[in-house]
Amino acid sequence: MKIWVARGNDTLRTIANEHHMPLGELQSVNLHIGHPDQNIAGKPVYFPPVNVSVESRAPDLPTCSIPSDVIEHWMPLTPLEQMAETEYDVLIVGTGAGGGTALWRL
Repeated sequence: MKIWVARGNDTLRTIANEHHMPLGELQSVNLHIGHPDQNIAGKPVYFPPVNVSVESRAPDLPTCSIPSDVIEHWMPLTPLEQMAETEYDVLIVGTGAGGGTALWRL
């Protein structure tokens, strides 16, 4: 969702006109603003989400295709039976901020 901070003499109506959008759409996501012609300088104005269909995107965008046989073997995995027989000092589950940081530190 796009957020706009209203300028000096902005109203919902002037912002809708400036951004070429129906006033009703802008009002529907800005219930905190009482009247469309009220001066809202400094207040946040929320824009409704824009749904962009695949057909409306630029036709020259690069695409990436991965052969299906690579996806099944993208990472070498250790069988569970072999892992059960091995003693580990550390086991990191997940690679979010904590897991990646722990791995780097070790």
